[in-house]
Amino acid sequence: MSPDELGRLQMKDQSLSSWFDKAKSQITDSRERGPQFRVKNGILWQVKEEQGRDVKQLAVLQPLRDKVMKVGHDCIMSGHQGIKNTYDRITR
Repeated sequence: MSPDELGRLQMKDQSLSSWFDKAKSQITDSRERGPQFRVKNGILWQVKEEQGRDVKQLAVLQPLRDKVMKVGHDCIMSGHQGIKNTYDRITR
């Protein structure tokens, strides 16, 4: 999937619409905690602070979320390390 196609599909995904709204509003209240949302080169990212540094995570389309979880959980290299470790590995 090309970056342009990914960006177009993200824009059509209703589950990401509120994140696009937050990215467009660009509210930069330093007191606000939690993830921020940014669009860079047409692609939506969630940006959060983790251990003192900004970490960018791709906003995954609703139809692909199960596939991402399956790859992160069922891959022979992933093993079965519990819910928290699987979640941490996928979000990295």
